[in-house]
Amino acid sequence: MADELDSQIGHEAEEESDELIAPDPLNERQAEHPPARAVSARRPGWLARMGNKLAVRISRIDLPQWNWRNFLYGLAVLLVLILTGRNWVDVRLDLILWRFDIPKSIVIVACVLLGAGLMRAWDIYRQRQPAETEALREDEQPG
Repeated sequence: MADELDSQIGHEAEEESDELIAPDPLNERQAEHPPARAVSARRPGWLARMGNKLAVRISRIDLPQWNWRNFLYGLAVLLVLILTGRNWVDVRLDLILWRFDIPKSIVIVACVLLGAGLMRAWDIYRQRQPAETEALREDEQPG
């Protein structure tokens, strides 16, 4: 009887070691194709779908690091908001053929944005100009 038990235990140990050594093709197929998940029969509403899309987009955003540049940007935004709030009186704007009333704060913000855009365009122009003049000088040199 003891011999039977020893042989049975030895046989089970060999089966377990075979399972560890030889991969099971069924397990490989399961690894390639994960088992199906249960899905509710009820679709989420349009608000839930929109919220999920928004959550995915927001989760990618990293918070800014606090440094002097970001502090000054925040200060500039705060200044613009204060100017917008304090200058919300209408002003008459006359363009060539049109005459209309518009809040003064919107005119101020539009002028600042226009000035910043013109400065950026001038900066881009000045960065390209030296490279063009240097290329012309190299072409003119005999060599």
